[in-house]
Amino acid sequence: MSRSPMGRWSRCVLLAAASALCLLALPFLGSAQEPPVASRPHRSPVDLKREYQERRNRLKADDVQAHYELAEWCNQNQMYLQLLRQSQYVLQLQPDHENARLLYRLAVERLKAQNAQTRPGDADEAQTSDGEFLTPGAIQKLKWAEFLDAGQGLPRLPNAPRRYRNELQEEFLQVRFEGDVLNEFLDRMAGHPDFDSREERSLFLQLSPTLQTQLIRQHTGNRYQPRIEIRNNPLVFQQFEQVLPIITAGCAASRCHGGPDAHGWRLRTTRPRTDLNLYTNFLIVNRVTHGTQRLVNRPKPEESLLLQYGLPTQQAMYRHPQPIPPVYPRGFDDVRYRTVLAWIEGLTVPEPRPGVSLPGYPEPPPPQIGGKPKEAEAAVPAAQ
Repeated sequence: MSRSPMGRWSRCVLLAAASALCLLALPFLGSAQEPPVASRPHRSPVDLKREYQERRNRLKADDVQAHYELAEWCNQNQMYLQLLRQSQYVLQLQPDHENARLLYRLAVERLKAQNAQTRPGDADEAQTSDGEFLTPGAIQKLKWAEFLDAGQGLPRLPNAPRRYRNELQEEFLQVRFEGDVLNEFLDRMAGHPDFDSREERSLFLQLSPTLQTQLIRQHTGNRYQPRIEIRNNPLVFQQFEQVLPIITAGCAASRCHGGPDAHGWRLRTTRPRTDLNLYTNFLIVNRVTHGTQRLVNRPKPEESLLLQYGLPTQQAMYRHPQPIPPVYPRGFDDVRYRTVLAWIEGLTVPEPRPGVSLPGYPEPPPPQIGGKPKEAEAAVPAAQ
């Protein structure tokens, strides 16, 4: 008996539908045969920090690639504070390491986001790192506030090599401009006689990055600061690198102003020879007061308590509350005294307001002209 065309058509449709179902089922059959992926064991933050330290201790200090790989490991484990420190270390070894710079920026952004979640609306706290050291963002603000203006220089410190002692140092900044900052600045300055013509704009673009940065700050204040990265230490911080060991030797004993038993205020001594240590201590000594006197008195450098407390008793205007051995036993002629004095004399007057605070060391209010002075946000630790 012959088969009808309709019957043959129905069987073809059924076969096609069955084939399609088989094709659809293949991925599910394949996945059912694959072994299950082992879930990543949960590791506590304490375990991760311990492993980070163990890994770091095994590395050679100058092995750039190994330290960068450890930074990547920190990123994979979402350890952003360690990532910040590790990527910064790589950049100290190799400043042009672009991947390390990307990780550094990622860490800064993640830490800012975490701070914004835990302390909403507190801009100053977002500039600090767990209350101990300043963040790189805060350090950039200090660099921006304290670098010297164009044409301003500093004499070399007394302990410089003899052939350099009488030379005047001028600011030299290693700068990275983000995006089209230079042209944006020129557009903003349109109409100003120094930047209005095509020739003036061209001359500005041919200037050194140091002069460009100085002019940008001079004309627009802090407007472009977040988009201009200063990669080296401005002069006042280069000199502070020579001053800080003198201060530390005289003040940072464990029962004075160093260690857990510090009185009143505490120098940071756990990370010597790092920017975190240098800039955090710079901010601290510039914020500490004792009554109406300050550790660093910019308008009257000789009255700074950093100097007065270290002089022999018969020469000091102000004496340390407890008897201490003189830091400058030869008095005004002591090279250490002259080194600290020269550094203070080179600081900007009046003291700039960079918008940076550290817990216990708030930024003081700006000077008031007439009326009552504003209350400080918190008591500044007294010098003892």
